[in-house]
Amino acid sequence: EKLLGYTKNNSSSEYLQDNLYTVRNNRFVLPVKSECRSNVPGLIHDQSATGATVFIEPFALVELNNGLQTALAEEQAEIERILTEFSERVHGNLESLIVCKNKITMCDIVFSKAVFGEKTHGIKPFLTNDGATNLSEARHPLIDRNKVVPVSISIGESYSALLLTGPNTGGKTVSMKTLGLMCLMAYSGIPLACKNATVSVYDEIFCDIGDEQSIS
Repeated sequence: EKLLGYTKNNSSSEYLQDNLYTVRNNRFVLPVKSECRSNVPGLIHDQSATGATVFIEPFALVELNNGLQTALAEEQAEIERILTEFSERVHGNLESLIVCKNKITMCDIVFSKAVFGEKTHGIKPFLTNDGATNLSEARHPLIDRNKVVPVSISIGESYSALLLTGPNTGGKTVSMKTLGLMCLMAYSGIPLACKNATVSVYDEIFCDIGDEQSIS
C-alpha cells in the first residue's frame, strides 16, 4: 500500500520512470528519473545501465523493508530448524533406512530388467565357460525394433578370431557393438533380444572404436 501510494497517478508518480515498483538487493525500491532524484528522498540502491533511472528506497519504506528482511531471516531460520529436526530423525533410523534403500534398489533393478525384457521380447541366455558365444538373430536394443536388422554371430568354437570387412554403413560397427553389449548384458542378468543365445563368460572385454562411430 505504501508503494502504491507512490506509483498511483499523483504528485509523486511524475518523478518515476514507470508507474511501478521493483526490487534491488532484496528491498523494494522505486524507479526514479535520474534528474528527479532529489524529489524522492531516500537511499539509492542501483541505477540503470544508461544512467537515466535510479532505484531509490524512500525513507518512508526503510522500516517496512527492515521488517520484511527480519521476517525473511526468521523464515530461513525456521526452514533450517525443520531440516535439522528431520535430519536427526533420519539419522536415528539410519541403519533401517539403508537396509530398506538397498532392498528397494534391488527390487527396482529386477523389475526394470523384467520390463526391459518384455519390451524387447528378450530371452534368458545360456552361459558357459568354454569360450564359445553364439547369438542367433540378435537385435541391438538401442535401435528401433521396426528398423533393426538382426545379426547372427558365432565365435569361439572352431575359430577364436573374427575379421569383419565390408562397405561403409554395412553394419560392421553395429555387429561388434551388439556382440560386446550382449555379453555384458548377459553377465548382468538382462534379457537379450535374440532368437537363441549362448554366451561365454570372458575375463575381459575391450572396446576400441575410432572415428566417433555411432549407431544412431
